[in-house]
Amino acid sequence: MSRLRLLADDLTGALDATAPFAASAGHALPVALETPPDAGALDADTRDGPANAARSRASALAPWLAGGRPAFRKLDSLLRGHVAAELAASAAGGFSSLVIAPAFPGQGRRMREGRLLLADGTAGPDLGALLPAAGLRPRRLAAGEVPGGAGAWLCDVETEADLAALARADLPQPVLWAGSGGLARALAGPGRAAHPPAGPLLLLCGSRHARAAAMLPGLGQAVLRPASVAQAGEAARRAAAALGDGQGAALSLQAAGDAPGAIWRGLAETFAGLPPPPLLGVVGGRSLRDLCLALGVMALDVAGEVRTGLPLSRLRGGPWDGTPLISSSGAFDDRGLFRDLLQGKRVVA
Repeated sequence: MSRLRLLADDLTGALDATAPFAASAGHALPVALETPPDAGALDADTRDGPANAARSRASALAPWLAGGRPAFRKLDSLLRGHVAAELAASAAGGFSSLVIAPAFPGQGRRMREGRLLLADGTAGPDLGALLPAAGLRPRRLAAGEVPGGAGAWLCDVETEADLAALARADLPQPVLWAGSGGLARALAGPGRAAHPPAGPLLLLCGSRHARAAAMLPGLGQAVLRPASVAQAGEAARRAAAALGDGQGAALSLQAAGDAPGAIWRGLAETFAGLPPPPLLGVVGGRSLRDLCLALGVMALDVAGEVRTGLPLSRLRGGPWDGTPLISSSGAFDDRGLFRDLLQGKRVVA
């Protein structure tokens, strides 16, 4: 890896795809919120906006992305956001080869006949049908097959071995790799696991995804659930008091009604005036970005993965500068990591 350039549509996605490259390189890589780095990743923050704006943003960043070796276009493993439109715009940057493989077997997500397949057998979006409407007509590859020659390839993937085979393909350069953290892990190769520091955890769950909601009852402790802006500041102060006593604390927006954004901003503004936690955990990409902006954080330096899809990084800038962070998509399975950290258990990758 000489100069990674990775473009994502949300912050947790940027982090979980950059983490394997950092682990392989043996040093931290930046994930920026605003200004594209010479080497590292950028959160374009386009997932929740209109499709036309997302396409325009991807087009504007295409020349920067094209300078990457490797160049990696992060796709959500559930194919959320404006995947086809953004990918088409990014691919117009002058690439000879395009490999599209959004599967993430480590999180139970596969591609079969161009369609996303979840661990429970549920079928997701048909990417093979979405891409032509955006102007991309890739050739199809069955699981285990390897692309050969220039052009665009849409790859079925069942296992991590399938991704590893794709990563070894000898393709005309330059190549745009388009996928999730699964493809990133295959391209990066082996790396050392990241180990979170000791200390009580402050866990902030801003995501309202069903997977995040299912995690909360198993945390093994009471979860603060502010339901209004007025309650947000008090919840933040209670969490800070628990940390001061050497105990972990967890907050969730699952009870936030119709104003989760306003409540989250209230939490973030209160936290900005409180001491940083020894260890921070955040679930949800939008929530993490809003927290970073409220704290004056302009980049996160990612060191690697604690577990698959759960990167460890440090905040850069603002009053919480240097605070270690474990982040997770709201749709990911943390496999009990946050529960173990809240209970003060030693975490093994």
